Amino acid sequence: MHWLTLERNDADALMKQLYRQLRHAVLEGRLEPEERLPSSRELARLLGVSRNVVLEVYEQLAAEGYVASRRGSGTFVAPGARYGLPRNDAPSSGSSSEAGAEADLVDFRTGVPLLREIPWKAVARSFRRVRDRTPSNAWGYGAPEGTPVLREALARFLARSRDISCSPGDLVITNGAAEALCITALLLARQGKTLVVTEDPVHLHFQQTLRLAGAELYPVSVDEAGLRTDELPRNVRPGAVFLTPSHQFPLGGTLSVQRRIDLAAYAAATGCLLIEDDYESEFRFEGLPVSSLRELVPSSTVYIGSFSKILSPALRLGYAIVPSHLGEDFRRIKYDVSNHTSSVEQRIVADLLDEGVVERHIARMKRFYREGRKRLVRNLADAFPGRHEIGSAGAGAGLHLVVRFPGLVFDAERCSRIEARGVRIHPVEGHAIRKGHYGEWVILGYGNLSFDAMDEGVARLRAALDAERA
Repeated sequence: MHWLTLERNDADALMKQLYRQLRHAVLEGRLEPEERLPSSRELARLLGVSRNVVLEVYEQLAAEGYVASRRGSGTFVAPGARYGLPRNDAPSSGSSSEAGAEADLVDFRTGVPLLREIPWKAVARSFRRVRDRTPSNAWGYGAPEGTPVLREALARFLARSRDISCSPGDLVITNGAAEALCITALLLARQGKTLVVTEDPVHLHFQQTLRLAGAELYPVSVDEAGLRTDELPRNVRPGAVFLTPSHQFPLGGTLSVQRRIDLAAYAAATGCLLIEDDYESEFRFEGLPVSSLRELVPSSTVYIGSFSKILSPALRLGYAIVPSHLGEDFRRIKYDVSNHTSSVEQRIVADLLDEGVVERHIARMKRFYREGRKRLVRNLADAFPGRHEIGSAGAGAGLHLVVRFPGLVFDAERCSRIEARGVRIHPVEGHAIRKGHYGEWVILGYGNLSFDAMDEGVARLRAALDAERA
């Protein structure tokens, strides 16, 4: 067993090192079935360790079935324990060279806020207040609908910031907006309502979430005024219409009041549910936030929001305002899906809401994103004069813009060649249900990019697209 090596300066204890090496030797077949292992006294002498170390390792391996002890004969490798683990020296996706390339990559990813500006000092103060004020019995499993303290604070916040009137009892706290959508789709599926009308294009992740919950998608086109209500199906009754009316993703349009009224009438006529994802409504650069669709039809609308863009995606805190007649079923499915959402994070965010931190942070970030959008538009104009078109919808809101480059179709191979030059872009076509309409369009997210990174990214994109045209 010359291959056994123990490092006394290693962070792992000697027993753990020996156990790991013997276990891998059995799995990989270097120790054959029925092969006799050295006695504990002999192996301890060879390795220069206490015999107790070897005895404990042998006992652990025997308990897991890797070896078997036979009275008077010794310890033997058990049959049937060979598996063939992958070699530790095999190349992995996390190699240092690839990690370095990723660090140098300018990624115009959308939906990510400016992470370096998270108000950590305020978060730390809130954490200390929550720690000191919360009784120990509150740190067990929570209610599926969320802690009362967050639901109460959130109801007050929505009334102030979005002019939305709801009671804490109408709110269910979820693990991000995607879980709220998943629960809604599961609720509909249990009622036998699996047909869901969606905008097209619509966020790919939400398409996948709906399908995972058993939904069949019915795509409807969008334009600058949002979802085309004239394309709503008239010969079938969908279970729901899912849309992003405040800032359509990815094209950016805002649903007009005329189409909101059309949708309200459609919901009344068909009995369908309206699922309103209030995507990026907080980051409207001029004027007040767009009014919610729920305002028109509260009894038929599930309103979904989250703190991912406001504070951080790492929080995984979302919420749904659920019509009262669906509340019990929604809470029951929430319990079945994930039991409850982190009570620690809920209480911290409740404190941040009540202290006014969230609203001040939103106001500050709006200034960052407004200047970031201006910078990106100016850079594109300088780099591609007369060779690009910026989507006009949603020009005064959000963390991304869409750009068309006539004559270039951004398929997977082209995007891969562009990325090899150090810049990652995201095709609109990737979010389209019906393919072939947005091949020349890309999404450029600027929320989490510094001005320097934005400048460099556009410069790299120009070099890459010049090479593509050549």
